[in-house]
Amino acid sequence: MTRLTDIYGLGVCAYEMFTGQVPFFHAELVPLLMNARQQPARAAAATQSPASRRAGRRDPASLAKDRRGATRAAATWAEELGKIRDSRA
Repeated sequence: MTRLTDIYGLGVCAYEMFTGQVPFFHAELVPLLMNARQQPARAAAATQSPASRRAGRRDPASLAKDRRGATRAAATWAEELGKIRDSRA
């Protein structure tokens, strides 16, 4: 496991926390794992609070299949969460 694994895990947890849904879903385990490996995360619902929508927009970077941007995603998360905290949205 590497820090990229941690960033991905943070992305999955944050996605569910902010959107109320999981980023990948399938009733069976193997297709679920394949979706998580190959498909983009599901789009967040548009009916959420502004803070949730803002956070949901950041989440795909941490869930991206291209790991080159993962470190930037973590820095962006920290910045965005600070903005959410400061705005009390």
